[in-house]
Amino acid sequence: MTLTDLESIHFRNICFIIFLNYNVFTGVLKISTKFMDGDVLFSWNGDPSQLYDVELTKDGKADFPWYRVTGTQFTVEDALLYDSIRINVRLPGSSVDNNLAYKGILYIFNYCYSYIK
Repeated sequence: MTLTDLESIHFRNICFIIFLNYNVFTGVLKISTKFMDGDVLFSWNGDPSQLYDVELTKDGKADFPWYRVTGTQFTVEDALLYDSIRINVRLPGSSVDNNLAYKGILYIFNYCYSYIK
């Protein structure tokens, strides 16, 4: 193979990113997740006009004692920065925990191929 032959070989890289998750759920409210653009959207069944108390734990550390939100959604930005995220949703004044532990696994595959032009 000559240098001229090598000049006609073109290389391409393809990168595949796969984000898998698994959830552990307890409580009365059914909490679900959706991964979008690096963020995780938590949503739960219930009255969207109701107030809810939300406790968030990232990698085992409490983010803030409790958030009070109206509606049935809560977004955690930049979820890829954390190994695990746990959300606990309560009705104000209630002691019933509705937990969901979210764990994401990120796989990045880099595939290189060549072709002769």
